[in-house]
Amino acid sequence: MKTLLLLTLFTLSSCMQFIEMTDDTASEAIDVKSGAKHLNIVFSHNINAETHPCGCRNFPLGGLPQVAGKLYELKKKEPTIYIDTGDTFFMSVTVPDSLKESQTFSAIKLNEAMSKLGMKFFLPGDQDFALGQSFLERISKSSHYTFLISNLKKDSKIKHRKFKILKFGNQKILFLAIANPDLYGKSSKYFSSATKAITDTMKEAQKKGFDPKQGKVILLSHSGIDYDKAIARDFPFIDWIIGSHTQSFLRSPVEIGKTKIVQVLSRNHYLGHIKIAANKKAKDKYEIVETRDELKDLWKDNPFMAWLDQYKKDLEAIQQKEQTKLSESFAASKSAPTYASCVECHEDQTNFWQKTPHSLAFITLHNAKASYNPKCVGCHSLHYNETSGFSSKTNIIKTDKDHAKYWQDFEKLFSKTKSIRQLSKKQRMDLSNKWVKLDEKYEITHNFANVQCLNCHDKDFDHPFALNEKKVKTNYQAKCIECHTKDQSPQWYEKESLKINKAIFNKKLKEVSCPKHE
Repeated sequence: MKTLLLLTLFTLSSCMQFIEMTDDTASEAIDVKSGAKHLNIVFSHNINAETHPCGCRNFPLGGLPQVAGKLYELKKKEPTIYIDTGDTFFMSVTVPDSLKESQTFSAIKLNEAMSKLGMKFFLPGDQDFALGQSFLERISKSSHYTFLISNLKKDSKIKHRKFKILKFGNQKILFLAIANPDLYGKSSKYFSSATKAITDTMKEAQKKGFDPKQGKVILLSHSGIDYDKAIARDFPFIDWIIGSHTQSFLRSPVEIGKTKIVQVLSRNHYLGHIKIAANKKAKDKYEIVETRDELKDLWKDNPFMAWLDQYKKDLEAIQQKEQTKLSESFAASKSAPTYASCVECHEDQTNFWQKTPHSLAFITLHNAKASYNPKCVGCHSLHYNETSGFSSKTNIIKTDKDHAKYWQDFEKLFSKTKSIRQLSKKQRMDLSNKWVKLDEKYEITHNFANVQCLNCHDKDFDHPFALNEKKVKTNYQAKCIECHTKDQSPQWYEKESLKINKAIFNKKLKEVSCPKHE
């Protein structure tokens, strides 16, 4: 399949940018004529290759069209720059060979999207080195934004700047960027000491006419919150530290001296928004922006909607090809029992389960065009990537009949289904029964779609006939939070921490707990 890596370019109107080049090696003047009172600095980090929400939340957050809408709105009113502090292009620090094509494609397209969003500065994180320095080298030379890294060694081939000075109002703003080498594993060799880099870069900036007493210093950091606090103590002249890596959700800045440290949650669920006053004597402001779905509508005919539709179509085709290759190794393995094996003895429990969103969870993925997306599939199915289960949508059902025809019929039945959580219990039961009849029609022996019995219960595959089967006390909380993370179920957690709220968790668990078997 020939993948489409270039789409028609679209850019924000030049009248919104308010940027006048003065000296590309050192500084730019912003908003020379408009007289704006603030410079908007919008930032993200830890996007983890996510271009859009998967659709399994009641109120989905994140998404490139939504970010584009917010930036569009801000740029109409005041000069705005967009910054990202890393862990952007990949889900983790490694890329499995079996997923290399799809994850490389996603990274290339996300790089393209960040350019179209008008990103100004980018500090790569440890996950961004998942394909090695060579990938970042290539995109740094073709991107419309600046790689800003103050402590990257001279022999690195990544095109970058160590600092940038922006002139705004009656002051200058110095941007620096550091990466904590200890976080970068094998890629740490590309970085020098972060603290020494700050000292050396400040001296170089002062030679270019920057005076920290008359201007502001903003540090981009991919180091973690504790490291950022130490930097704030060691370098008290820094005004703002835009952090990342630890994904500390700071609703208000952590203040150490005059330094304000800020971070937001991952995957663009929230954006940070710093308002820098044009007047040095005026106070800066800070807020977090909840990236709700309706933000996309702030930009009429938002071009990122068409971009995203094409991206999902191309990505699904690549993922389908990858996962077809994986399915061969699963064919000869013993399959885990699916819910159909339980219904004979557990009819009441099955009827209860069919009324829950869990019983239809895979429909959400299918309708969001994410049914081949490895980031999502595991939480909407049973035994994903286990030899006792399945490897892709191509073998999520086991039958001797026509798979393609099965999914065509599935599409007719469920493509217009609304949000599963918003349906009544009766509506869910009706849909579930339609799915059961579909499986009967195609003589399905195993269907691993949806969250079902063995997602929660630890049972021997030969239950109830297994000899010496031990009764296991299940740790439901540990199982649940594998998928119900703070990103996906923020209401389950204490504010500004990763600690589970026990009362809310117990309430949610009760809602999906089957009646006891008599």
